Amino acid sequence: MPDRNETLVLYRGHTHKCPYLPRRVCQMEFLTRGDLPGEVYEALLGQGFRRSGNMFYRNVCPGCAECVQMRIPVASFVPSGSQKRVVRKNADVRISIVPAEFRTDVFDLYQRYCAFKHGENGDDKNAFRGFLCDSPLDTRMTLYHAGGVLAAVGWIDVLPRGLSSVYFAFEPEFARRSPGIFSIVREIGIAKSMGLDYYYLGFLVEASPKMSYKAAFGPHERLIGGEWVSGFVPGS
Repeated sequence: MPDRNETLVLYRGHTHKCPYLPRRVCQMEFLTRGDLPGEVYEALLGQGFRRSGNMFYRNVCPGCAECVQMRIPVASFVPSGSQKRVVRKNADVRISIVPAEFRTDVFDLYQRYCAFKHGENGDDKNAFRGFLCDSPLDTRMTLYHAGGVLAAVGWIDVLPRGLSSVYFAFEPEFARRSPGIFSIVREIGIAKSMGLDYYYLGFLVEASPKMSYKAAFGPHERLIGGEWVSGFVPGS
């Protein structure tokens, strides 16, 4: 495990097409670690970083600052009326938390999700392991079962003061149940039950239809100018 005072070396990648906004380019700063104390990652979250496998990255896109890190103080979270309806719709779902290890049923679900959501087959086991199984942190899976079937899987990093969402995938046939919304509400509840303060939801991109939905959860805080700014209430 690295010393808390150890200097972390940052690298800067090449510019490439933005995955969220058309006609924009993306550039990242990143570092890689085989292990990292949870409190160090929490500090990195406060500097705009996210995690993918063993890579920690933040966007430093030229001329753009649309990607904003956000978190939800779990004690003050209030689900909206529509979010409550989604929870009721999924009242039969059972949730269990297990270590983030490779499982064939999870990998098969992930493949079907990639084909449904992204038009990709997602069949590279090594890439899957590197993305969601290999972790320098305490990472766990939330398994969502409905009718005896694995309906969805979430990956979360357990940190000293919060949970950080890593990824979420679901069976296409459960899409009508709004599983993404359901998982966020439930994982906020999991963080609260663990006595944690925050649920980190990743980047909010209000100009992107596929990333703007996060603003509907709150009250929440946004990382602006290196400081967590509170007071963002959905619909206000």
